[in-house]
Parts: sequence; C-alpha cells; structure tokens
Amino acid sequence: MGKQSNFLAGIVIGAAAGAAIAMLLQSDAGKKLVADLKDAAGKWISDLEKETNENEAAPQAS
Repeated sequence: MGKQSNFLAGIVIGAAAGAAIAMLLQSDAGKKLVADLKDAAGKWISDLEKETNENEAAPQAS
C-alpha cells in the first residue's frame, strides 16, 4: 500500500469511529453510560484526594 492508500484508510476508519461514537452518545443508553462514567470518575477522584490527604497528615518515618 502506498502512502495515499494508508492516509485514505485512516480517514475512513476515523470517520467510521467518529460516527459510531456520535450514535452512541446520542442514544439514551449512551447518555446513561456517560453519566455513569462521570459518577465513577468523580468517586475515583474523591477517593484519591481522600487518600492523598490522609497520607499527607500521617507522620513520616525517618
């Protein structure tokens, strides 16, 4: 395959992936998935901040 064929294949694959993601995000199931991911990410960040604060407050062994 030449460079132009590889480039064209990349464009086609990228467009297909973009269309699939757009369809997923517009459906009700996709919206629920995004909301669930946001909740999980928020919980993960909250837990990480809690652990970080606990480690900073703990005395360091020398």
